Amino acid sequence: MKYTLLNVVFSAFKRKENYSSREYYYKRLSEKNEGLSTYFDLMNVTHKKKVKTSTRLIHFEGKVSNQLMTIADVIDKYGKPQYKFFKKHLSLSITVLFYKLMFGSQKVKLELHFHNNLLFHYNTTFSYLNNESKNLIINIFRKKYLNGDQLDIKNDCIVDSKNSSITFSDNMDFIVNYSYCMGSLFFKNIFKELQCEENKKELLKQRKIKDLYDKL
Repeated sequence: MKYTLLNVVFSAFKRKENYSSREYYYKRLSEKNEGLSTYFDLMNVTHKKKVKTSTRLIHFEGKVSNQLMTIADVIDKYGKPQYKFFKKHLSLSITVLFYKLMFGSQKVKLELHFHNNLLFHYNTTFSYLNNESKNLIINIFRKKYLNGDQLDIKNDCIVDSKNSSITFSDNMDFIVNYSYCMGSLFFKNIFKELQCEENKKELLKQRKIKDLYDKL
């Protein structure tokens, strides 16, 4: 009886601990995606890389090349996400879905970003990849998008005829970023919103300097 009670208490504590860890992880995920700087940084990174022209259009799995994925499409394909959150920045509203999935034999974390119910950016994160698995993934991109041409993931980006792009980040995790039509109105609006935000920050800074000047 005593042993059983201890087991129940330990199991309850363990569940609470796991739940708290998940909540902390998803909170950090939300914080990482706050604001629009993530997309702006991605645009800057893409512009600094050498362009490798894709031999095919970049589009999400299971979608024909002239269509964008909707939230309903993703839920139909993968089921209910592990985590979902919304962010609003001035006039732009964005929904982010988060999944943990298996791609072949690889565990991945999948983030999908939607504006007006249409997918405009997503990324796949591979953790703890060994060199063999990483090289396999890179070779798949070479064969799928570049007809086997060389790919330097540190310095190259893959861009198709509609200005959709694929970039890579290889730090602690191996991350593949996909962005649709980076010259589109949505990305132009991001740049406009960020400029507006920077102008407001500069105005506030100048007001504080003036206030300090007047009071000294």
